[in-house]
Amino acid sequence: MRDVPQNIEFLRDVPQNTVIQLNRQADGVFTVIHPLPEEVQECRACHDRGGDVENTRGKMFCGQCHTDIGDDHP
Repeated sequence: MRDVPQNIEFLRDVPQNTVIQLNRQADGVFTVIHPLPEEVQECRACHDRGGDVENTRGKMFCGQCHTDIGDDHP
């Protein structure tokens, strides 16, 4: 017989909570607990939907990977 993980409740709760949060977002009542950092909001002003560049939906600071962004970049 297979051993049942001790954290079986956690394994059940994660997808259940994910569905709840996705449904809240679809219903327009989702509340952001961790807002995007100001640096990310600045990038997304141009790079997000409706921006001049409109080429990303990232939620982390771009400079962590894109180290070639110069000081002259807005």
